[in-house]
Order: sequence, then structure tokens, then C-alpha cells
Amino acid sequence: MKRKGLLIGAAIAAVAVAAIPAFAGEGPGRERGRQARMRAGWARLKAFESLGFTAEQRRLMIERARAIAPIVESARAEARRLVADALVQAKTGDRAAIREQTKERLQALRKGAAEKIAPLARDVVLSLTPEQRGKIAEFAAKRGRTVDDEMLVRRFGRALARPMTLPYLEALERATVR
Repeated sequence: MKRKGLLIGAAIAAVAVAAIPAFAGEGPGRERGRQARMRAGWARLKAFESLGFTAEQRRLMIERARAIAPIVESARAEARRLVADALVQAKTGDRAAIREQTKERLQALRKGAAEKIAPLARDVVLSLTPEQRGKIAEFAAKRGRTVDDEMLVRRFGRALARPMTLPYLEALERATVR
């Protein structure tokens, strides 16, 4: 009987040790996901560079990215505040209702930020040459999609709102000035 208990205890300990990386957010699945995101980022960057933006277009993108940065930062701060409030409320209230209410507030916040970003991104989209629009249409056609100005405004708005876009564009501008 003691031996059976010891074997069961050892089996439980082995399973627990094997499960630690999964609970810690590590392991092969997480690494594959990180690598896939990196590949997607490099693919976006390669597509971005293949469009061959002019110096004037890059300067316009830098200006717009600088204008978008405070909008994005305030939206992120508000989102953090909403989530923190929801976590406090969840301790005493109906979790499902609080989750749904927070989800709706976050969606409204995201929509409001996108509406503020859209005019700035539209300026960048309007500066695209017909050749650049043709390359974008080719990229989309390869993936079975179509391109219109509203889609481009949303995509360029998201791209300009990314945290590393402004430093990348500034570094690219410095490299081309030399």
C-alpha cells in the first residue's frame, strides 16, 4: 500500500513539474506563436519597404505618426483604467455582466480612437502613387482580398499607431539623409 501511494505521489509530482512551463506561459507553443508573430512582422516590414515610399511620403508618415501617438496613448491609458475598474468590480458583482459591460466600453473606446486616427491616416493614403496602390492591390489579390480607400485608411491607421512605427520611420529617415 505504501508503495502504491509513493508511486502515485511521484506521478503527480512528475506531472506538476512538466506542467510548470505551461502555467508560466512558456514552452514550445508559446515560442512558436512568438516566432509566427515575428515572421508576420518581418513580412509586413518587407511589404512596406517594397512600396518604395518617397522622402516626402516618409516625412508625412512621421508627422502623422507623431500626431497619432498621443491619441493612442490616451486610449491605452483609458483602457487600462477600464480594465482595472472591472477587476475591482468583479470581486463583488456579477462577473459576466461586468465583462460584457467592459467589453462594450473597450469597443467604444477603440472605435472613438479609430475615428480620431482616420483623418490622419487618410492623408497618407491620399499621398500614395498609382504604382504603390497597384502593388497593394497585388498583395491583396494574392490573399483573395480587394482594396478600397477605407480599408487602406484603417490599415495605415493601425500601422501608424503601432508603438515601433515612429521609431522605425525616424531611423529610416536618418539612414536615408546620410
